[in-house]
Amino acid sequence: MGFSARGTNRTLVNIAKKCAWVVMCASTWFRPFGIAAVLAMVAASPSLGGMNASGKAKPKAGIVNHVYAAKIGGPAPAIGLREGKASADGILVRFKQTAVVKAAAASALGQENLEIEREFTSVPGLKLLVPAGGPAAAPFTKETLITTIKKLKETGLYEYVEPDWQVHVLTTPTDSAFVNGDLWGLRNTGQNGGVADIDVNAVPAWDITSGSPSVVVGVVDTGIRYTHQDLASNMWINPGELAGNGTDDDANGYVDDVYGINAITGSGDPFDDNNHGTHVAGTIAATAFDNGQHVGVAYNVRLMALKFLDASGSGSTSDAIECIEYAVAQGVDILNNSWGGGGFSQALQDAIQAANDAGILFVAAAGNSTTNNDLTPSYPSNYEVPNVVAVAAIDRSGNLASFSSYGATTVDIAAPGVDILSSTATSDSSYDSFSGTSMATPHVVGVAALLASQYPSAGIAELKSRLLITARPLSSLSGRVA
Repeated sequence: MGFSARGTNRTLVNIAKKCAWVVMCASTWFRPFGIAAVLAMVAASPSLGGMNASGKAKPKAGIVNHVYAAKIGGPAPAIGLREGKASADGILVRFKQTAVVKAAAASALGQENLEIEREFTSVPGLKLLVPAGGPAAAPFTKETLITTIKKLKETGLYEYVEPDWQVHVLTTPTDSAFVNGDLWGLRNTGQNGGVADIDVNAVPAWDITSGSPSVVVGVVDTGIRYTHQDLASNMWINPGELAGNGTDDDANGYVDDVYGINAITGSGDPFDDNNHGTHVAGTIAATAFDNGQHVGVAYNVRLMALKFLDASGSGSTSDAIECIEYAVAQGVDILNNSWGGGGFSQALQDAIQAANDAGILFVAAAGNSTTNNDLTPSYPSNYEVPNVVAVAAIDRSGNLASFSSYGATTVDIAAPGVDILSSTATSDSSYDSFSGTSMATPHVVGVAALLASQYPSAGIAELKSRLLITARPLSSLSGRVA
């Protein structure tokens, strides 16, 4: 028995010597030319319910006082850490205020090849440290920054040692594809023949939250090009694993599973060899305010790569279950599932139920076969588990996409899915436009990630309820989407 690509071939695929469903990406991968209507829109409430009892927006965590985004002359390079982006140029420390300790602390800087660039007068002992050697000195890498901070802390000579967090003005992203209107699913002003406000209403939502680094989204797909310029800083990093040492440091069965896993090979390298997973990941959480042209719906959350689909876009149920199991063990918040096909699998339903029991939202593409899922079930979106959210696709005019499956009782919501621009795996700076319920699903996941960031204690029922209640009704979806 087997799954097949949604919207292309729904015949069952026989796999020799492996009794497992074969799964393929749930996108039709249409290019912008020659296509009419295709997927589109989750209309999130402008507030995302994002106010506290006083009526004020809740403060964001992780912002440190007295930090600077860049040196004079231009922004510092960014390093993506679990809590946010840090400058690659410096470290903030506060010397303990005794003569003996001051001398020892200064000596310790030389051992780590650091020098003091700036001393602050309002906070005694507060200094900005930079790599020694002047302007020609090499900046920190992620590994050297983490290691240097750890070593300085271990000396006991400083009140605190912390990254020089990067911050930015609270404005809309400056990334070119957002500014020029290519990302219509985030902000639709009627460009290119669309209808204004047929989008996920991202801009008002960003005034409340752009996502929290503590929220982790697992992308169950073809993997992620984790070196991509618009994704690298937002990749989840396994805290129990040391990169590149060839050792299973956290003893979970995967060597160097720094960004996730490859269930096909049983390895810790989920690098994308297809494009699909990288495209999905970009819609969810491509970074903002940087050189990359893209920006995701929740551009400050973290992405875990869970690869079970191969270079052709197909894979097995057993590998999908392995990815879900890994996500449960690592405590992810939301799973994006832009794939489907095949028949009912009790094993897969049980795995989704396990994710439900662990408090993980499971968002799945409804399919690209233009069928009524109420009559012809499409899996995994048709599994009757409380954490499942089934997503159809609409175009930039708010019409159900010409290829999208639907279902008045089995499909929960619709989102932008036609001509969606996002990152791809061809290179670290490649982008392309695809269409499919595969592209609609990450729009919903991005909104769910914003909600999870704003309401960190919300359970599945509350998160799902907020997601669905704040969606905008469309007459074109009447009788087709719940």
